[in-house]
Amino acid sequence: MHVPHSGPVPSAVNHPPPVGKLDDFRFVGRLNGGVDQVPRFAVIVAAEHMHPGVQIYDRMQQLSASRLNSATRRNKFKIVELTDGRWMINSRWNGPGMRYVHISDDEGASWNSRPAEDLVDPGCNGSIIRLSSMAEDGSGRNRLLFANANSADSRENMTVRISYDEGETWSDGRTIYGGSSAYSSLTVLDNGDIGLMFEKDGYTENTFVRFTLAWLTDGKDSIDLSRN
Repeated sequence: MHVPHSGPVPSAVNHPPPVGKLDDFRFVGRLNGGVDQVPRFAVIVAAEHMHPGVQIYDRMQQLSASRLNSATRRNKFKIVELTDGRWMINSRWNGPGMRYVHISDDEGASWNSRPAEDLVDPGCNGSIIRLSSMAEDGSGRNRLLFANANSADSRENMTVRISYDEGETWSDGRTIYGGSSAYSSLTVLDNGDIGLMFEKDGYTENTFVRFTLAWLTDGKDSIDLSRN
């Protein structure tokens, strides 16, 4: 399947694109955790090993850490800040065929967790990222993006969805690659185009694709961040 793009797309990439930046340090989101920046802190990291939960860093110094309830924490955390200041973790859940969501309204001190029945998943890493915020970039809409293998029992059908209500509901999404696909990592390019790196064809290739919001939404929505 051909995905429209506005520039050259490498057929194989060895490393995921950077997802956060702090002065001279560049963070690359490891495929078993997520990284995000919030105004009050330099960076927040959702990690699953050793201390499952969230760590907050400022200039590479850890300020605090919180842990998720062991009964509901799941794994392969991806974190994003919502426009009302809450933090949301989207995580892998092995077995039930769906994702799991954790929400904190106190900067990670406590978490409320629930199944995300509308996000079908085979028990695999996914990716969530903010595309736009009305308050910060003047784009006119809040937009979150989510990518995963959209199947309840097989690592296949790499799909990207969009949410306009901070993750409460998601679009049906658009298939990026219908075949074997697994871990993925989203990024937003300078002009607002969307980049996605994912494993495909039985883990034999890491592929990066680039596409527009207009393509993702079949022409119903578009964005240009190059002026911001």
